[in-house]
This record gives sequence, structure tokens and C-alpha cells, in this order.
Amino acid sequence: MAQEKNDKKNRIINAAIDLYVNDPSAFTLKNIAKKARVKEADIFKDFPNKIAILKGYYAGIVPQYKEMIREIDGFELFDLHEKLSNFVYSSLDMMQEQRDFVEKTFNGFIYNARPKSAFQSHIEELVEDFVQKDTRIAGMNQYLLNAYTYNVLSNFYLQLVIFWIRDESPGSEKTIALTDKLSSFLSEVLYSAIIDKGLDLGKFLVANRNTQPNSPFWQACVEQFKEKGMYK
Repeated sequence: MAQEKNDKKNRIINAAIDLYVNDPSAFTLKNIAKKARVKEADIFKDFPNKIAILKGYYAGIVPQYKEMIREIDGFELFDLHEKLSNFVYSSLDMMQEQRDFVEKTFNGFIYNARPKSAFQSHIEELVEDFVQKDTRIAGMNQYLLNAYTYNVLSNFYLQLVIFWIRDESPGSEKTIALTDKLSSFLSEVLYSAIIDKGLDLGKFLVANRNTQPNSPFWQACVEQFKEKGMYK
């Protein structure tokens, strides 16, 4: 029953996209229902209007991706770089199938959406899931991870999609290169223990303030850690 309902929902979305892109004058609920082989009343069970149907395409990308990775053996063992790259490449492959539609609507429906779209919220939740399950992330870096951080990361993804839309390189090779560099950089930052080491240094400086060299730089280091209230 659930699969049948999902199939019907996808037929409605695909029918709406086809009419919106290829025959805008026929983009009506009546024609969408006819093309999707459903009753017009059935549409309102999932969508309040025809624009909501179009936005439903984006809202379905992350759930569809989650179903895909269930079939990937050992996905849970992937590092953060691999998981993020996999999501970007997979989602862009999905959008490539409806590229004309994405080019026409991504800015308005997603990138400039206020409040943020369901699609962006799904991305934030996915990235949070990737990060929270990764035991390789350095200790103190966990304190940098919050709702604001995930919102920033989801915005990076949206900007990457915009880059992909404008990318005219063969096989979108510039987008592939940028994705690799961004995901690699992010994983390196979160895996790095530099913050842990910095705090350990601060703890040592404060604990041994009576034996520290009498230099402005050294004293400034101590005062900074004391000022932050990390150590007394």
C-alpha cells in the first residue's frame, strides 16, 4: 500500500514537471491528473496546489537518496569525505534527469526560499546524521557542531548546486573537482585535533604561569585563555 501511494505521488510530480517544462499553457491540476492517471481529488491528498507539486520533487531527493544508500554495502564505514561526496554526486545525478526543470526552478524554489525549503532541512538532517555517527571527529570539534553549523553546510551545498547549473565544463568536471576539494577540506578540519591541542597548550600555560618566560607574547597567551574562562 505504501509503495503504491509513493508511486502515485511520483507520477503526479513527474506529470507536473513535464507539463511545466514542455507545455506551460497546459500546466493545470486537471491536466496533471490526466497525465498522471489519477483523480484530481487524489492530488489534494498530498499537495495543496500545483506549485507544491513541483516543490515536492526537491523534497523527495534526500529520502530517495537514503533508500539508495541502504543498498550500498559498508556505507556506514565510509569516512565523512566519502559520504558527503557520494551524496553530492548522487543528488546531482538525480537532478540531471530533470535538468531543465532544475535550471528553471532551483533559485526560486530552493536557493532563495524564505523560510528555508523542506529540501534544505532534509540536507541539514542528513549532514548531521553523517557527522554524529562519525567517531573520527576530534573531541573539541564536537562543540562546533550545532544547528547553525548544519545550516551553513547546507547552504554550501545549495551554492554547489548553483555552480553545477552554471558549469559548462565537459562532464561537469569542475563541479566534481570542487565537490572533492570542499568535502575533503571539511573532513580534514573536523578530523583535525588542532583545537584539542590548543586547549591542552592553554591549560599548561595557565597551570604553569609562575614558571613562564616573562615576555609579552607568552603573557598574552595566558591572558587570552584566562579571559575565555576556559581555565582559572
